[in-house]
Amino acid sequence: MDCCSAGDAEYLLRFENPLRLVSDQWLAEQNVSHSDELGHALWNITDKGLGEGEYAMLKPAQDGQETAGPVTVREFLEQHPGSCFDMMTPGGFVCLTPEKAALLLSGQSVKGHPGEIEYAMEIPAEELLNQEVLNAGFCDRSWHILSDDVHDMEQQTTDSPDQGVRLC
Repeated sequence: MDCCSAGDAEYLLRFENPLRLVSDQWLAEQNVSHSDELGHALWNITDKGLGEGEYAMLKPAQDGQETAGPVTVREFLEQHPGSCFDMMTPGGFVCLTPEKAALLLSGQSVKGHPGEIEYAMEIPAEELLNQEVLNAGFCDRSWHILSDDVHDMEQQTTDSPDQGVRLC
């Protein structure tokens, strides 16, 4: 669904019943003609703040996403069973059906490619599962994920304490 960005979804999930909010706005716009009706309804909700006074909002979690650490590909796949995944990784692209995602979680390698499918190669499960999810969005019945190798900032600073200029 191209009209619902990750930001829109995040905003809607702040409500106790986001489906009610979207359906009410959809019904309110049934006499208006737009080329993208759902996109316009979402725009009215998110940009104009419709619903914030009329619909119950969820209470902020005490230990929500802001305090949680980065999510690995393994954790993301486990949180979304039965989904399809299109991944852009440091080494290229990986497309996973729900069955391939389950095989990956069980430790089997999967095929990935650097942009040209004829150059596909096996990617070890641990290499992919231990990557960090930088961005994820749900569109067209698939999760689109941008991942990268985990970079631990503390480890980088302790590995090279003498970087920079040294004065004698």
